[in-house]
Amino acid sequence: MQKKYLEKILKTKANAPRGYFLNIKSHFPLKTYDYLRDLPPAVENVAVGKDWFSPYNEELVNNLDGGRFSKTEKLVSHLGLRKNYVIHYLELQYYVKLGMIVDEVSEILSFDQTNWLAPYIAFNTEK
Repeated sequence: MQKKYLEKILKTKANAPRGYFLNIKSHFPLKTYDYLRDLPPAVENVAVGKDWFSPYNEELVNNLDGGRFSKTEKLVSHLGLRKNYVIHYLELQYYVKLGMIVDEVSEILSFDQTNWLAPYIAFNTEK
């Protein structure tokens, strides 16, 4: 059932009358790491701990702060596993083209979408 809805959503056009937000579990396979590692596409709010540190970061924390470190939430772009990742369908379509694999869809929110601001924007542009 999930797969049927996901396939439909991945084929939905940007100007369709219906749009979607999805709550997914996903990951990027290892083969995509080489061309995505410099600028990973999907950002996520993550509690960054010492296990995320490079050797250089560990050395900085030890030398400058005496080893004191508190886990803090940061907006991080990474290629790791994403659980409960809420995403707009157009963004999901782009990430799937880049190689993201959707493991599970837990929720789908559909909404009506229209260009209701288009006349207002056109009016202000012509002024």
